[in-house]
Amino acid sequence: MVLWGARFSGGPTDAVFALSRSAHFDWRLAPYDIRSSLAHLSVLESSKLVAKQDAAAIRGALKELAVEVSKGSFVAQADDEDVHSALERGLTAKLGAVGGALRAGRSRNDQVTTDLRLFAIDHMLEVAALITLLNTAILNKASEYVNDSAPGFTHIQHAQPVSFGHELAKHAHAFGRDLDRINDWLKRTSVSSLGAGALAGSSLPLDPARTARSLVLILALLTALMPSVIVIMLPKRYSSAQRSVCTYLALVKSGRYGHRQSLRGPRWQTSTQLVHQSCPRRKIQTWQN
Repeated sequence: MVLWGARFSGGPTDAVFALSRSAHFDWRLAPYDIRSSLAHLSVLESSKLVAKQDAAAIRGALKELAVEVSKGSFVAQADDEDVHSALERGLTAKLGAVGGALRAGRSRNDQVTTDLRLFAIDHMLEVAALITLLNTAILNKASEYVNDSAPGFTHIQHAQPVSFGHELAKHAHAFGRDLDRINDWLKRTSVSSLGAGALAGSSLPLDPARTARSLVLILALLTALMPSVIVIMLPKRYSSAQRSVCTYLALVKSGRYGHRQSLRGPRWQTSTQLVHQSCPRRKIQTWQN
């Protein structure tokens, strides 16, 4: 199912269609597109833009699609341009022309940006949970080495002796700052652009604030053209703490600093090492509890 072409005498060439097709990678947005469609449907029904009977049928079909998507029994086909057109195909296959009622008051712009935000929020919350578990592991390990001495570092040189537990715990503070950044990012990303249309809203009696609440978002955004790429910026920011930990591990493992063998507990495992691609004799250590 393609999104456009009514005013053209023929369809696009295979090369042009392949260039514009995104269903092979945006299919991961399917659960979020269904979720935002259900929220949009509620507003269309309350505004009497869609009859209650039709709304009930669409709601039931959307829920059926959600189950089919999760089971893998409904997937994008080769002629589906993107995840949104694929799901509309599934909806109209179940309901006929009634399935097209969801288009009212919604453009591809506000639909895509809302789906992308929902997807990013879900996955960033998973990242935050993993960072929290990592911090717990770091602090537990640090508590084992509170009374063990280790050289502190400044300018990548040995400095005054410190507690090795302190050396480990400092990374928990860095990851804690990353959690603060995630929290700040969530506040800025938890907005809904549904109702903004392609650019400047809709003449239909929509309720963007209600839609936002249905999606558990905190604000209705009244311009769909606000850059949605903000949702991909955070990984570059929170990766700084990860780099810091990896740098420290590389230092304590090196023979130059020579205190790795004094540490109690598991030794570095050959099975957790990688070989540097440009320096075959150089080993890269990966973390193992």
